[in-house]
Amino acid sequence: DCTGASFLNDKQHDNLIAMPSPRSLILSSVLKPLMRRGDIKRICVTTMEAASGEGKDGMDELFNQCRKFFVSDGMDNNVFAKQIAFNVIPQVEDFGEGGHTHAEKQTADEMKILLGDDVSTSVTCMSVPVFMGHGFSVNVGFNAEIDAKTARNIWTERDNILVIDRESEMKFVTPIEIAGEDSVFISRVRDDKTLDHGISFWCVADNIRYVALQAISNI
Repeated sequence: DCTGASFLNDKQHDNLIAMPSPRSLILSSVLKPLMRRGDIKRICVTTMEAASGEGKDGMDELFNQCRKFFVSDGMDNNVFAKQIAFNVIPQVEDFGEGGHTHAEKQTADEMKILLGDDVSTSVTCMSVPVFMGHGFSVNVGFNAEIDAKTARNIWTERDNILVIDRESEMKFVTPIEIAGEDSVFISRVRDDKTLDHGISFWCVADNIRYVALQAISNI
């Protein structure tokens, strides 16, 4: 994670690359461009993380549980806290102080590193029965005037971000549709009327491929 950035100046670790978590990389890639129009006051995000976030073992556990479900066979869960097949688990990594998981605390800390110390982040990390592709339900409050239309215009100027409008044939994007793609896909962009300057949106990205491409670009 980014807290390992000191390794970059350590001669004993010349072959290491300090990288944020996949969730922080994806989130910061879509939020940072918006900051040229105004500082972000706070972020509230729910992550919906694919089994591939737990590596091959996580994907294998999801596959085996799905298979056993249809033959009414007993299920074991060794990677996830509870059954992941046809379920949603509101826990990614171990619980810590205050009831937050390590993944939630790590994400909040990394967003301060990536976006600035003044950014407050509230995170709930969830494991969902998807093989590839992390999804994010995001609500952002700004210190300056910004709306959904402005955000769309900023994102469309970025090479690694694709905005899918409701009026398009796709309407919105789901993880299964973007597996193997390089970009972050954003849809459901809308103004949040409960805030003076706030927007909500949904974004998805292939967590494995996106992080791998970012690592290669830093070599």
